[in-house]
Amino acid sequence: MRRFLVPRASIENVNVVQSEAEVEEPPPNVVNEFNSNEIVRDPGLRKQIHEYAPDIQDQVRRAYILKGPTQPILEKFPRTQFAREPRTRAFCKSWYEKYTWIEYSEFKDAAYCFHCFLFKKPGRSEQFGFEVFTKSGYKDWKHASKGLQGHVGGHGSMHNSCMKDYDDYNNQRQSIGAKFLRATRESEELYKIRLTCSLDCSRYLIAQGMAFRGHDESVTSLNKGNFREMVDWVKSNDEKVRDAYDRGSNDCKMICGDIQKDFATSCAAEVMKVIMGELGDMLYRAGDIQVT
Repeated sequence: MRRFLVPRASIENVNVVQSEAEVEEPPPNVVNEFNSNEIVRDPGLRKQIHEYAPDIQDQVRRAYILKGPTQPILEKFPRTQFAREPRTRAFCKSWYEKYTWIEYSEFKDAAYCFHCFLFKKPGRSEQFGFEVFTKSGYKDWKHASKGLQGHVGGHGSMHNSCMKDYDDYNNQRQSIGAKFLRATRESEELYKIRLTCSLDCSRYLIAQGMAFRGHDESVTSLNKGNFREMVDWVKSNDEKVRDAYDRGSNDCKMICGDIQKDFATSCAAEVMKVIMGELGDMLYRAGDIQVT
């Protein structure tokens, strides 16, 4: 039986080790604030995305995406002498067109990957050998054609995964922005149709000296008053107007009692403005008009 028993001291030690292992210390030197006007353009000097607090990482990505990759055009790029090479080699600016993701650091005279910088997963880049394109920088110009192609890799490479994340991020933001813009424009058009119809009905009732409100303006009422009955009549004869009222929210249909009062008050103010404009600076009394 003793072989199936575990000493109490051993159990306590295991629990202590497990509890210590489960405690994860936060990453050191995490940046909790970010100002988009203070982003570092040189890829050899900037912080990595994972060095920022998780709640501001998306803000950092957005700021760098708006600026785009750092691709300076220099008259002469620094040249490097390689062993057993009679001539020196340097970064080639034509790579900007061939590799849209490439960046150049003037500080380190090295190439970087813009998309891997934005979307690489911390810890995985070292495993796949891509740390050089995000931190230390690539500067083996002698084997650049092979090295840059090797960084891109195959379909399931780390670089292509970052490229996909970059495209998805941009498409998502553009689609959301487009939907909001389209919804805003559409709601404005529907609002304008409702406002025009309600105002036209108000002007007609005011011109005829007719009352607006009804005794019972509920949906089930047989006579909801002159204003609402007239609006319903316009809706029944104009599909566009009917659609605008049906799709309007309950607090923006432009038919409630307070809105009717606002229409009447606004029309009265406009009429008063026209009358006062016609009178101008004239002084008048009952039955007599004196012009000054």
